[in-house]
Amino acid sequence: MVILVGDDYQLPPIDEGAFYCLDNRTKRQRSRVEHQLVENGMNLFLEFGKDVMTLAQSKRVLEGQIQLQQILNGVRSSSETSLSMQEAEYLCSLHIDNKDRFNQQDKQQIKKNALYLFANVEPKNIHNNHSLKEINTPDNPVAIIKSQTKRLRDNARLRNTGHYDNERTPVLINIA
Repeated sequence: MVILVGDDYQLPPIDEGAFYCLDNRTKRQRSRVEHQLVENGMNLFLEFGKDVMTLAQSKRVLEGQIQLQQILNGVRSSSETSLSMQEAEYLCSLHIDNKDRFNQQDKQQIKKNALYLFANVEPKNIHNNHSLKEINTPDNPVAIIKSQTKRLRDNARLRNTGHYDNERTPVLINIA
C-alpha cells in the first residue's frame, strides 16, 4: 500500500514534480533515461489518482482545540474568514522571544525539539553546522565526508555545490 499525502494550501514545488507531471514542456532537454523516469512517474501518479480520499477537516488539530482550528482556517482562507486582531495577537504572542510567555529554560527546550524551516540555503547551512558543533564530542564525533564524482555521459570529474543535478553528489556530507 502506498499513501500519498498533500496539502493544497502549500506552495507548489520550485522544480518539476507532481505539480508539473502532465505538462509536456521541460526546462531543459531530458536524456532518454530521464524521459523514461518522468514518464514512469507520470503513469504512477495517474494510477494513484484513481483512488483518492479527501480529508474534510484538519487531522493536526485535536477536536477540542477550537481556537487553533479557527486560527488555521483564518490563515489559509479568503478575506471573509481572515484572522481577527485577537487571533493575530495570540499568534504573535507565541514568538520564542516573548519574555512574558517563555523563560530561558522554555526557550532551550523549544529550540532543542523544534523543526526548523529555512527559505534559503545559507541560513540552513549555518544552523546545521552550529547544531553539529554542539553535539560533537569525543564519544559522538562528526564525520565530514568529502566527495568528488564523475559525470555519467563523459566521465568528467565534477564537484557539486547544489542538489539540482542528478549526476553529481554534494561536495561534502556531515554525519554525526
